[in-house]
Amino acid sequence: MGFNPGKDNLTDLEVDDGTLSVDQANNRVGIGTTSPGHALEVESSEASKPVVNIKNTHDGTTAGSLRFTKDGATPADDETLGAIDFYGEDSGAASTQYASIDAVSADVTAGSTEQGTLNFKVRSANAVDTVAIANPESQTANTFCGGFGYKKPGTAAVDGTTLTAAMSGACIGLGSPAAQSAVTVTLPSPSKGVQYRFFVGWPVAHVIKAGANIMYGTIQRSGGVVLFTGSGDDHGKITLNGSGGKLGDFIDIFSPDGTIWHVHGYTTTAVTPAAFDA
Repeated sequence: MGFNPGKDNLTDLEVDDGTLSVDQANNRVGIGTTSPGHALEVESSEASKPVVNIKNTHDGTTAGSLRFTKDGATPADDETLGAIDFYGEDSGAASTQYASIDAVSADVTAGSTEQGTLNFKVRSANAVDTVAIANPESQTANTFCGGFGYKKPGTAAVDGTTLTAAMSGACIGLGSPAAQSAVTVTLPSPSKGVQYRFFVGWPVAHVIKAGANIMYGTIQRSGGVVLFTGSGDDHGKITLNGSGGKLGDFIDIFSPDGTIWHVHGYTTTAVTPAAFDA
């Protein structure tokens, strides 16, 4: 291990020709680099490196962790708590973010309503698509769209509305406590990358129609799933049964390839398959 005598050893530090370096002027530490561009930068020119390993040798069930903490003076809903970003260069040598994982505080209300969301984002056709993981059972019509990659706030659908591709990303309420009436919404023809989220704003018999366009996917429910196979009657319509639906139930409908609609959803109460009459 070498010590660089050319440095001011009470400030900057370089160990073993860049194995470890400290840039005191910018408060940065580098491992494998003498010019770190961030608070901590680990760099290697070798294949499949660098590797950062967090190892725990305890025999119990717990392990180490990588912790992101957001500790502002005034916590707020929909704050990003931490993120892992994946960058590379494009063919024009521009640094480009191709994917990321971030955590969001969907609801910071103290008590029993705190909610979090984990967002997985990937770049597609120079746009960012988001898949979110959250707890549907804890959501309400007022908070359901926050941090899900859908446009906020959620807008109650008008009965008879026909959606357009330009409305992609919309978070649409089916009914509302104020209206308390069933609505029918019609989807456009599938377009690549178009997506909608529908949440139950009031549990009555709402209908989502796709016309002759085929739907594939599943809707999860207590005790099983409702399967859409794209054959027979299960290709053009979803009906939420009023007695089985519950405030906060949701259905995501999206088209990854522009040819068919894919369906994914969750219900918080036990229902029979007939409750979703596709």
